[in-house]
Amino acid sequence: YDETIHPQLYFVCGLAAGSIAAVVTQPADVIKTHMQTDSKKYKRIMSTVLQIYQKNGYNGFFKGIVPRTLRRTLMAAMSWTLYETVSRQVGLR
Repeated sequence: YDETIHPQLYFVCGLAAGSIAAVVTQPADVIKTHMQTDSKKYKRIMSTVLQIYQKNGYNGFFKGIVPRTLRRTLMAAMSWTLYETVSRQVGLR
């Protein structure tokens, strides 16, 4: 732990990490959501992937990315900042 690092840096790092995580995991989340909401139509992963792609192209895997990214980035930023701040105050770092 570096005493010179300000909580704002942890917040920015959390934003970056949350953004990357949201974008990278979005396609898997879209596939999972399709399979959960209509299990009769979307029975297998590959058939679900093909159906999403045939209906919407690559963009179909990124539907809903904005709200999900906002949620994940803010959660990661707040969690990271809180964890680092509390760890410093408690003396864990």
